[in-house]
Amino acid sequence: MKSDLSRRGFLTAAASAPVAALAGGSAMAMTPIERAGDPRLKLSLVAYSMRQYLTADDGADGAMDLHGFVDWAAELGFGGVELTSYYFPESPDAGYLRNLKRHCHVQGMPIAGGGIRNNLCHDPDSEATAQELAHIETWAARYETLGAAPMRIFAGTPDGDASEEETVANIIANLETVCAIGAAHGVIMALENHGYLRDPDRLGRVIEATDSPWFGLTLDSDNFDVDDPYAAFERFAPYAVNVHIKEMVTPVGQDSEPADLARQLRALADAGYRGYVGLEYEEAEDPYEAIPRLLGALRGALPQ
Repeated sequence: MKSDLSRRGFLTAAASAPVAALAGGSAMAMTPIERAGDPRLKLSLVAYSMRQYLTADDGADGAMDLHGFVDWAAELGFGGVELTSYYFPESPDAGYLRNLKRHCHVQGMPIAGGGIRNNLCHDPDSEATAQELAHIETWAARYETLGAAPMRIFAGTPDGDASEEETVANIIANLETVCAIGAAHGVIMALENHGYLRDPDRLGRVIEATDSPWFGLTLDSDNFDVDDPYAAFERFAPYAVNVHIKEMVTPVGQDSEPADLARQLRALADAGYRGYVGLEYEEAEDPYEAIPRLLGALRGALPQ
């Protein structure tokens, strides 16, 4: 059963258009995103890269808040920043959001996107899903205020003994509502190949069943559980509205190895991608040391 948006109240009062129109209104599968002009890859920094310092106690060596994160990314020469809900104050008010938006602008740092933590694997009619959708709309409204176009979302993990068929069906059904929320706020819901959707076949089934102008992928370069992560990355590049690129790549069942950044960036260019490629750093080296080095490597690997 499809979610009843008006009953559950997940859309704002401004969202008066019919649900089908908001979500895309078509049973057709999603097609590769059409883009004008030549490929354009812009480098941004994902806030998760600095997680140990964004969550450090005030006064600790290297500690920063989101304003400081924006400043540091600007000093390094990134072209934008991707913010993450985990590092905002609890229940940030409109004043905080407007101030952060202004701060990004005066530092010349466009907000490349935003991210949240959520789960879409629950039954669409469950209370758990109701809570997840409320959380998604709360952050969609916040990122709308900030001016972030894509919002990275997760599929999450399934309930207990739910079958794969049931879980994929739940994700697809819940995405219909999520895309309607995105349309109401002018925010593209950018589903990451993460958690249950690290499996390319599952991810492909979700894409095949979801057709909305407010839907796309946050394509993560090291989040595929396959023998050939490069092939999976290339397969889904045409559907990306946001990209996370990492220093390492991990074929399933094998140790991580340094990523071929040039190959990954070329795959995006070959797909005609125009948008941000966000460095998401997850390795053990101190990010204050590693990120400047990786920014240089990414610049050197950009297609000419």
